[in-house]
Amino acid sequence: MEREWSLNWGEVHGYRDRMQFPEIPRNMPTHLLTKDLNMCGDFFDGIEKCLDHGRASEHPKRPFERLVGCKTQWFRFDRCVRNRDKRILESVTKWETDYASKLGQMAVQDYLQFNIDKRVRFFQYMSDQASTQQKAVFFERHKGFMLDRGIAIRKVLGIPLSKEETERVEQVKSLEGKETDMNIIIKNITSRLQQPEKHRAEAPPS
Repeated sequence: MEREWSLNWGEVHGYRDRMQFPEIPRNMPTHLLTKDLNMCGDFFDGIEKCLDHGRASEHPKRPFERLVGCKTQWFRFDRCVRNRDKRILESVTKWETDYASKLGQMAVQDYLQFNIDKRVRFFQYMSDQASTQQKAVFFERHKGFMLDRGIAIRKVLGIPLSKEETERVEQVKSLEGKETDMNIIIKNITSRLQQPEKHRAEAPPS
């Protein structure tokens, strides 16, 4: 059913997590975010009401009918959030690359290490430890936001990309116009969850 209707159970039911904003730099003035930003509240209410109605009215043995019934509401909500997050990241990278370009060489390295790379590792750890695909998708999405910020800074300042950043650039480029970022995330997570459970490392500091 999920494949037939191009929907994913965990993704759709993770709409509350999906609503959360990407992280912005701590010292970035919030008024510099894109003006007239659609917060997607109406679309959030639409998918929530649809799923609640589905839970109340569907046959207990056919819960996937909920995905079919809420397909339109989900795609509207998802499209709005994608556009919102894209505009937020455009504002963030514009400010952050300008900010980083004014730092000295050592200060830039410190900024990348403690404000970008550390968060990438944190979100990766949380994704690896997630008990559900829904939560893993949430953490992978935010890891992707941080990777994109690091890529933008390093490209502007001529700093070589890390292996993971290079892989992300190549992956997104190769799938451009074919798959959404979310499909990439879900495919990666599904592949990982199908592998034997690996040793759990100590949690990195957040």
